Amino acid sequence: MRSQASPNSSRLPQALFWLMVGLALWTPVQWAEWQRDNSQGQWWNLFATAGWLLVLWVMAWRAQGRLSRTLWSGVLLGSIFLRVLHAGLVHFSGQGFTVDVFLHLEWRSVHLALAQYGLAIAVLFVCLGLLAVVAPRVLGFCRVGPQRGAMTAVVTGLALMLLARGGLPEYQLLRAAQAWFTPLQTELAPELLQRWQTASWLQLDLLPKEKVKARAADAPKNLILLYLESGGRALFDLPRWPDLMPNLRALDQQYGLATDLHASAFITIEGIANSQCGTLLPFQHDSDSMAAGDKVFARMTCLGDVLQRAGYQNVWLGGAEMGFAGKGAFLQAHGYSELYGLRHWQAQGLPVDEQNWGLSDVDLLSQAEREWERLHAGGQPFNLSLLTLGMHLPGFRYPECVPYAGSDAQFLQAAHCTDQLVGAWVERLRQRGVFKDTVLVITADHHVFPNPEMRELFGEAVEDRRLPLIIIGEESLPTSVSATAAQVDLAPTLLQMLGIEHSAPFLLGRSVWAAGIADRYLPTRYRDVFRGQEVDAAADCAAATTPPTLPLDVCGKRELMQVLNATVGALQQAAPRLSCDLESPALQWRAVADSSADLFLDERPQRAHFTRDARPLREWQAGMYALDFDPNGVLRHRHFLPAELPSDDLRWNALQGESPRRLWLWWPAGQTLSVDHPLRRAWQQRWPDAPQQSPWLAIDRSEKTHALDDHWSLSPEECHQLLGA
Repeated sequence: MRSQASPNSSRLPQALFWLMVGLALWTPVQWAEWQRDNSQGQWWNLFATAGWLLVLWVMAWRAQGRLSRTLWSGVLLGSIFLRVLHAGLVHFSGQGFTVDVFLHLEWRSVHLALAQYGLAIAVLFVCLGLLAVVAPRVLGFCRVGPQRGAMTAVVTGLALMLLARGGLPEYQLLRAAQAWFTPLQTELAPELLQRWQTASWLQLDLLPKEKVKARAADAPKNLILLYLESGGRALFDLPRWPDLMPNLRALDQQYGLATDLHASAFITIEGIANSQCGTLLPFQHDSDSMAAGDKVFARMTCLGDVLQRAGYQNVWLGGAEMGFAGKGAFLQAHGYSELYGLRHWQAQGLPVDEQNWGLSDVDLLSQAEREWERLHAGGQPFNLSLLTLGMHLPGFRYPECVPYAGSDAQFLQAAHCTDQLVGAWVERLRQRGVFKDTVLVITADHHVFPNPEMRELFGEAVEDRRLPLIIIGEESLPTSVSATAAQVDLAPTLLQMLGIEHSAPFLLGRSVWAAGIADRYLPTRYRDVFRGQEVDAAADCAAATTPPTLPLDVCGKRELMQVLNATVGALQQAAPRLSCDLESPALQWRAVADSSADLFLDERPQRAHFTRDARPLREWQAGMYALDFDPNGVLRHRHFLPAELPSDDLRWNALQGESPRRLWLWWPAGQTLSVDHPLRRAWQQRWPDAPQQSPWLAIDRSEKTHALDDHWSLSPEECHQLLGA
């Protein structure tokens, strides 16, 4: 006969267990809020965690079966994991769960996190594993409690969680997900639109890029545009860290154009997009500018678009993966015809450290010199843009740099190294005579993240979010200005500096030499600037006025973001749609003007919307292409996997699972896959008669393939078969 433990004998282990659970839930968030010096957040965390712990306690009492105990354990482990992840995000960027998390949610981020925080992650999962073993055993000692007491505990817990929901990382993640997945609102109430049209600092009548006209100067200047990673101007001259960045400080003092250029962005892709397009990047999932080409930013008019219209060639150099956070997709959609990133440098045989994001700044700046020579020899005016890596957290110092004597802090060493490399690079450009017909512009993507380490190093300078705007050239350039400007002003400023006449309006951006620029309101996603001072939206909402009263209150700021997103969203081109009811086929394969062939969906050619390494395909390349549709025939995703992709590459996972509405296209380009290649095995299981050395097309639920040597159209029967439930 089994002996049963007495109630008293089980109380101590249960008490210790619940103490451990409470600390595991409370400590990560408490540490994060303490690091951010957020006393209010610490109190909210205490109340919210107490409420959540009460709910978990009642759930544990009611979990009597094995399945219910397993589910309860999963909920607990997931909550602890989210809280530790939240603390890690605060430690890295100073922010918790925001839409930025979803923008960077890809394998590259996971790979870098494992490389830099592998030991901490391993310890976390070991602890979670031990807890997963202990939790069901402890629950076995629990007995069902009184119904009335359980209900009181649940109500109390839910009330505490509702009151202090801002202290719940789970709630923060839910709000961020809601913002990310909410489509842009493109229609506004007429009275709202009319009120904001009276704001002189907004330009709501935008032109899609295909309608913009531009003409270069008679003697066009070339442009080199250098973005310094996390290169806030405040870092150039810090009393606590003397001579940290003396070269950039000297360049800023001699060639600085605007002393008060406020950041309009908080992360890299945002800084690039906002500075190039003169507006704020909408961060919802349905508006990200992926190279699939149907997203809202694809039709925005940006710096590269105007330069391309004016006859410039746009080239981008970066040490990191071009596809990360949609950076390459954005650039290729806006006039950059050549993009060189991590995969290109690997193919060239250059030393690349993927754990440090990619190509070193030493090699990147050297490649920029070679690229300038190539472009200069071509005779066409050009824009050569590049982004450094060295000051990306946690910071990277290269052997070519002299260490900083003031501290051994990793980020300070990285900043000092970046300063040396850029200073020497500028001097080499000068000696080679680059500035005779080329203008160098040095700015930054954003300031340093306000994480605990940066606050410890730089104190209040972390809140000084001004960026450099250094313009170097041998011939006379427009005079410097002291007016308050913003990162969104970069594109119109550079176009005026280069003497380019154009018809492109920018929603927020203005040239720094424009009249009335000092009186503008400069918004960002979080904090705004008005007449040179940062302002916070007031807690109370005043009555709406025409034009809106400045500085904006919380309701005015909310309206402004709606207006900005709606104005940008109005340019969005609807995704192509496959209709089975049209008399003329909605999906065709036919020849085009250059004697090649293309796949047309809803009369739109598709080849250029497929990408490889974040660049559009200019010609069909050997590999498998796929189009995924929703039940209404709207195109949702495009996939391309090159034939030479290694069989263990993780990108194969994108096409391993079957989609209920997927159209496949195989383009061999003369290649034949090996018998054991995963792609060949996958298609031969479904289409054993598919040819090897000629293009063919099929749909998921059909065993028939269509040869694409001649004109081909999807029949209504096959269309219904593809979209059918």
